[in-house]
Amino acid sequence: MVIDKDKVAASFGKAANDYTEHAVLQKIVTERLLERLQLVSIVPKVIVDVGSGTGAAARQLKKIYRGVEVIQVDLSFEMLCRARSLDSRF
Repeated sequence: MVIDKDKVAASFGKAANDYTEHAVLQKIVTERLLERLQLVSIVPKVIVDVGSGTGAAARQLKKIYRGVEVIQVDLSFEMLCRARSLDSRF
């Protein structure tokens, strides 16, 4: 099966403005992963959030690991733009 990355990016781009409100599964997975990070004593220098969407996980990681560079990567430019606008609120 071949996945058309441009179509995936376009689809997520269309949903970027209200994605966070409807991303219930992503929120649950993010919460569980962040809970598990509490069990690991690491001090990263850089964190790369691949498939970051609107940046919900990245914002939490920035709170947990203050001062660490968190790089967000996503196929959808619109998702990254939305993440940036949401980041400016904090």
